[in-house]
Amino acid sequence: MDHKSQKKVIQRKRSRFILSFVLGLFICIFAKFWFNWEISLLIAWDSGALILIALIYLAFQPDDGQHTKQITLKEGVRYPILDILIIVACLASLVIGIIIFTYSKGNPIEIIFCIVSIFCSWNLIHILYAVHYSEMYYKKNIGKKEGGVDFNNKELPNFWDFIYLSYTIGMTYQVSDTNFSTTEFRKVALGQALISFCLVRSLFPQG
Repeated sequence: MDHKSQKKVIQRKRSRFILSFVLGLFICIFAKFWFNWEISLLIAWDSGALILIALIYLAFQPDDGQHTKQITLKEGVRYPILDILIIVACLASLVIGIIIFTYSKGNPIEIIFCIVSIFCSWNLIHILYAVHYSEMYYKKNIGKKEGGVDFNNKELPNFWDFIYLSYTIGMTYQVSDTNFSTTEFRKVALGQALISFCLVRSLFPQG
């Protein structure tokens, strides 16, 4: 497979998910030779999440607005069920990580993998929301000047703009210098803010 063909593969959402899942599964099998099944599952999840994040990043390179629009529109199907399943898996991974962390009895290996798992899951959720926002912006408003959110610039928003939007909501539960103009965007942003709030409260209940 040449470089161009490889690029086309990772630019497809379904291919990225399948590749990440398969590689994570292989890693789980190998990890089972050295660790118990709980840690092996965490290692597999962490690996799959990091691989998926890397593939998403590579798919949107170069990171200019025209390329982001092209990649987003090239995907014929949004596969929302895949996004939902991955987010549910992220939440499950976080819960498992917290449980293992709580009952680890000071085992440094378990603590390290739990922290890595929480980090990977938290970041993957917001990366997936960034992809979702790019799909909403370009696919729902083809031919229109504004796709539901105003980034206050004349250039087409690129993937980093959507990353910025997603992480801002994920960390502050609100938008900063971007403005929503559609109800659909507000609904999705509200869902992301609620998920982020619940995650933070579960990790830092006394915060």
